[in-house]
This record gives sequence, C-alpha cells and structure tokens, in this order.
Amino acid sequence: MLGHDLARVLKDSHQIFGVGRKKRSFGNGIKYFRCDLLNPSDLQKIVKQVRPDVVIHSAGKTQVDDCELNPLEAYSENVLATQFLVKALKPYRPRFIHVSSDYVFDGKKKSPYVESDSPAPLSAYGATKFLGEEAVRNSGLSWVIVRTSWLYGLNGPNFVETMLRMGRDRDVLNVVTDQKGSPTYTKDLAFAIKKIVEEKKSRGIFNVTNSGVTNWNAYAKAILKESGLNHIKVLGIKARDFNRPAPRPENSVLDNSKFQKTFRFKARNWQAALKDYLKEAQAK
Repeated sequence: MLGHDLARVLKDSHQIFGVGRKKRSFGNGIKYFRCDLLNPSDLQKIVKQVRPDVVIHSAGKTQVDDCELNPLEAYSENVLATQFLVKALKPYRPRFIHVSSDYVFDGKKKSPYVESDSPAPLSAYGATKFLGEEAVRNSGLSWVIVRTSWLYGLNGPNFVETMLRMGRDRDVLNVVTDQKGSPTYTKDLAFAIKKIVEEKKSRGIFNVTNSGVTNWNAYAKAILKESGLNHIKVLGIKARDFNRPAPRPENSVLDNSKFQKTFRFKARNWQAALKDYLKEAQAK
C-alpha cells in the first residue's frame, strides 16, 4: 500500500526499484524484483545488482490481531526481515529509511508522543516493530526511522474500505470510541518521505502523520458521511468490550513538530486527505 504510493510520488525525480514477495506491476518503467525478505541470498543478489543510494523499508506484517495470534510470524516479518535487509545493504552503505508505528507506545501518555518518549508496546505487533527499529539503530547505516499511524491507501486493505464495505451490508455499526489517533493517507506519507530522501543530511527518528486528531468512531462517521452513507448508524463501544486478541494504545497521537521544523513541511489535516482518497478510490 505504502510502496505503491512511494513509487508514484518518487518516480519522476528518482530511479525506483520495487522489491516484494508477491507478483506486482508498478508500471512506468519501474523495475520490480520478486523476493522474500527472509531469503538472505536473494536479497544480497538484488542489492548487488541495484547498489541503491537510498532504501525505504515499508514492508512488514501489519495485521495487529494476526501478529498477536502468530507472534513468531510477526517476529520473522518485522524483525528478522529487517535484520537480513540491513545486513545485505551494509557493504554498499545506502541511506536507510525505515517505516515504524505508533504502536511502539502503550498509549497511556495524556499528550501526543514525541520521538524521545520511551517505547512500551502493548502487543506483539508493537513489540516487533520496536525490535525492528532496534535492528535499524544498530545497523551501522545512515538511518531515519519514520513513525506513523492509522495508514490507509489505494493499494491495500484499510479501515476506510472496511467501513464502506460494512456500511453497504449493515444499517448499524459498532465502532470503538476510546482510542484516538491521526488517520494518515499513504500518499501524504509518501510526499513526506520524499522530503527525507531529498534532505540528505537528515538522521534520526521522525513522527509523520496527517494533522489533526480523531477517534475510530468519529473517523467511521466521517468516512460514511463523505461517501453519502449518512443513514448508517454508528454506535459507540469501548475497546475492552470489542474482545480483540491484541490490545491497542488508547492514545496513538504523534507530535509532528520535529518533522515540520526540520523539513519545513506540514501534512494536511486528515479530513482533507480522506476526501482526496475517496475521490481517487472512486476514480480508480
């Protein structure tokens, strides 16, 4: 999902190579390599052939409940794959941009999280994303870690599409009210990462999300309203009553001020991004 938007945002100004496990086509002359990141020998061959200047690691196992039920798989895809990738890259020393998550935090802080806050993940997903960050920090490469939240985009399953699908099938939806964060369109995140790519001296951890804060319930209502499905009732429910395998942080809000100051770039508010996404999705 993010990889596709990175390709379309960067392709006009950079030579792009895609790498992934599944058969895909990015078009526009972008060369794509099929490769399981858990296969070190294949990774090494690709890296040797391409010799990249910058690598953006946007792959990972992101299904939070599935990670909780299959923690070894989550560890393999979020930690081992990252370790294998940085090891393969080390001889060529590219800049390494790693995409991480708000779920590295426990959500107990009352204010937005800043980059220097201590991670304390609640779930297997959050724990493996944090261990992936550790692999990057210890890689010896020149690295940037981008923490983001509540991603949705045109080329992958996401909360927006789930709400639209459920709204077409049901008259009443139950959606959690006690978890807040910032929905982030992958296209907007890709533009932000482009800034990092082109500001070659940047280092460290940066929070990057669309601006503004909401909760899942209000977000669902906004999605349905923008899509003309106002007749669907969205009822509130507490997260503890939803009975999902993985706990979620109550507060997923990330403070973006460090990124805004460093790159002189502020992502638009989540409402404007959502309207744009729905128009693009309809036209697709």
